[in-house]
Amino acid sequence: MINKYKNINKYSNKYNNTNNVNTNKPNTNKPNTKLCKPSIVYIIISLIIIIAQLFKGILLSSLLIQILYNLLWIILIGWLCEKKYEALSWFLVVLPILIVPFILNYFKNKDKTTEDDTEEDDTEETI
Repeated sequence: MINKYKNINKYSNKYNNTNNVNTNKPNTNKPNTKLCKPSIVYIIISLIIIIAQLFKGILLSSLLIQILYNLLWIILIGWLCEKKYEALSWFLVVLPILIVPFILNYFKNKDKTTEDDTEEDDTEETI
């Protein structure tokens, strides 16, 4: 009679116990929330730039647009890392840093040409 109850306990533990779940398998339902190195580097660079602009006195609307832009860029970089395009994601981290000097040079030269044009206009009026 005791053997009969041992078998019942054995089966009840086998089917009703939730502790028998195999924890060695990775959970594929959760997305990968770990950030890759290019994303982390871009976050650090973005935070430094945002803090510097806050001390400079940036408008709130410009700050929100920049934060939105940075979030989208970080999502893109993270997505590329998940797809195993880490070299391309590193390029996208460096790309804004490479483009900024050209943009600044363009606006610097544009200001010089507009100043030269206004000086020529002033001299024509005085003649």
